[in-house]
Amino acid sequence: MNDILKPFGLLRRPDVAAFALVAILVPWLSLFAPRVLGGVLPAAAILAVVGRYWTLRSFVPMERGPWIAVALVVALCALSALWAPDTLFALDRSSRIAGSLATALLLFFTARGLGESDRADLRSLLLWSTVFGLALTAANMLSHGAIYALVASKKALATGLEVGTNRPMVILVLVVWSAVVAAMESGWKRLALLLPFAAFAVTTLTESQTAFTAAILGVAVYWIARRWPRFAGRAVVWTGAALILVMPWFILLLRHFDPNIDFDWPQASAGARLEIWYAIAAEVVHAPWIGHGVEATRFVPDWGMAHRYFPEKSVLHPHNGALEIWYEFGALGALLAAWIWVAVARRASALAGSMHATALACMTVVFVVSCVSHGLWQSWWLGAVGLVPALFAMAGKRTELA
Repeated sequence: MNDILKPFGLLRRPDVAAFALVAILVPWLSLFAPRVLGGVLPAAAILAVVGRYWTLRSFVPMERGPWIAVALVVALCALSALWAPDTLFALDRSSRIAGSLATALLLFFTARGLGESDRADLRSLLLWSTVFGLALTAANMLSHGAIYALVASKKALATGLEVGTNRPMVILVLVVWSAVVAAMESGWKRLALLLPFAAFAVTTLTESQTAFTAAILGVAVYWIARRWPRFAGRAVVWTGAALILVMPWFILLLRHFDPNIDFDWPQASAGARLEIWYAIAAEVVHAPWIGHGVEATRFVPDWGMAHRYFPEKSVLHPHNGALEIWYEFGALGALLAAWIWVAVARRASALAGSMHATALACMTVVFVVSCVSHGLWQSWWLGAVGLVPALFAMAGKRTELA
């Protein structure tokens, strides 16, 4: 019993309590309230940084490069407010983006400074919490949403079980890769091999085609990276960068071969997504260099779509992160995004040990989800992606992170 309860002793230490709470709550809390991750990220970062200083009277060393990248992103967002449809809204969104990116870096660097004994306990928390999250999601689907119904509001239940499992399943297929690292480093190698397939199996029970697609490609990249690590690393680095740079023209090419949007995959709302993408890609060429400003899509009253699949006139976001960057920031934003992707993906491909294949798989999941669903600047998505580097840092060994 003492061995089981030992990891919970971390809660008594303020410098690592934040990471313990993140490891315990994030993999399963999202089933009930995925939007809270937008608040979990800054809260955990503040608690971790203040807790470490309170305990050790020092801050962890931080690299300059990631902060420069964050500063450039925030500067571009804020600058685009000058030509955005609603300047005050754009500035407000820019401040939220700045907060999410800055706290993600603070949490990551603080996690990287954890001691090995702390990591061992945090790995156990993360691993078994992820297993619990997968089991809870599967039980929720097999019981036709009975678990979700216990805490969901009437308004949420009225939207259907599909909405109730979409974000949680996306978060799970994102978090599971850090749990794979935790399992490998804890000696549970068979469980580490099973976890990605378990996550994929759970996606087949849900209605989240986004999570389903991301899980398939994540598992594929993981096994390719285990067999051909250098090839997988280069493929993730340059395929992602290329797609960011050519996304509007790739979509316009699709429209050329499917002008009437005859292709549809109803379960994945493919027709509706294509209709949105075609309309927004056609508008990119009207401001190709600097775009229309952050969050500009939500202020366009009518996109002139035929509404064959998508019934609304307005669009809150393009459901495609690369296309969103092009529309909001033009070629300037696309070049910055491609540069950041290459820098991060190359660092991921250079990781040692169990971190290499899992990091590449996780980056694949992030890219796939960003390019087929959800808004790039949604708080819950920024929170989920921002927590992932810290989860990897607490799950891996310090030698691997170096």
